[in-house]
Amino acid sequence: EPKGAHPPKLMQLNDGAVVWAGRKQDDVDALSAARTRIERENTDEYRRLLYVAMTRAAERLIICGAQGKNKIPDGCWYELVRTALENECVSEE
Repeated sequence: EPKGAHPPKLMQLNDGAVVWAGRKQDDVDALSAARTRIERENTDEYRRLLYVAMTRAAERLIICGAQGKNKIPDGCWYELVRTALENECVSEE
């Protein structure tokens, strides 16, 4: 999933007000709802971009990943495609 080291601090509430968000544990209800909405919108956009890449590929689409000391991030494009298509994929692992 699209999670950066620093999530956005400037957020628009449902009523249109723009606020500077502090620590998540200090959120009031309106800010918590805005934070949840923004996270969902970011996830939707992240997955939409994968869909665009997959539907624009003319002949084949190669999605690969590398694994070092850290585990593969949950929800990354590689993991999303591998999970969805693992019964149809040719793997070079």
